Amino acid sequence: DFIFGQTATAWLDQIDIRTIATGCITASGRAANNTSYYVINNSTVDGINSSIPAGDNYLGRPWHAWARVAFQYTYLGAVITPAGWSIWSTSTPNTQNATFAEYQNYGPGSYPTEGPRANFSEQLDSPVLIGDILGDAWEDEWWVDLSYMQDQV
Repeated sequence: DFIFGQTATAWLDQIDIRTIATGCITASGRAANNTSYYVINNSTVDGINSSIPAGDNYLGRPWHAWARVAFQYTYLGAVITPAGWSIWSTSTPNTQNATFAEYQNYGPGSYPTEGPRANFSEQLDSPVLIGDILGDAWEDEWWVDLSYMQDQV
């Protein structure tokens, strides 16, 4: 798991995630009364090199039952499995209240190019907005390097 935690809210914009082995990109441990949300926006997810097999990685798995993660406007390389998302474990799937969402991703690991996605995930009708995650005054209340922000969606 590259990005994991229980209480953090994160808007990750224009990041480059390169996998080196089988695994998951995110593991959200959000509890029911927590506002935690991970949004990966305008980014790239792929293998570190051609030695990483296709379909070997997941976008995320629910560390706890209220996990919440979205990938949007992101290039997903062939390393992403067609299901996209994974359960936590066979004995504790943690998918009953999880929000695993995507919006206008592209590339060989995206939906519907390689679908179908896991039945506990969804394709959004509109993008998640940065203000909905960090608040309307996000530019003043959080540390933000605006030089990396193409579009504040």
